[in-house]
Amino acid sequence: MIALLDGKWADKHIIFDFDCGERYLVGNEELLKQVWINLLDNAVKFSPNGGTVTIHITEMVSGTKITVTDEGNGIPEKVLPHIFDKFYQGDSSHATKGNGLGLTIVNKIVNLHGGRITVDSGINGTTFAVILPK
Repeated sequence: MIALLDGKWADKHIIFDFDCGERYLVGNEELLKQVWINLLDNAVKFSPNGGTVTIHITEMVSGTKITVTDEGNGIPEKVLPHIFDKFYQGDSSHATKGNGLGLTIVNKIVNLHGGRITVDSGINGTTFAVILPK
């Protein structure tokens, strides 16, 4: 997935920190590809030039947890409750670069797979965690 976005992250000199080997997930490959592309694209978009995007995969008893973390300015607290709402764009400076459907679609795909997605955001970055059952 990272290679698909090379034009975007290479221009910003983004470094990827990926600490895991190959893993297998049960699910629809094409739909899950959309999840990873969207989360990685957002992480690159909101990371500063020369920043790092960290991808971490953890095997749990009940499933697999995949986190994508950027080093951006974080999502404002008033925006967080709306990030999965259709057409919502919390950062108007990026409004022309998307239609506000990405995280809505990600949330729907994760839910269709019986999983859940969470977000933790602060001034030093944002982490999206996707938890998919075994």
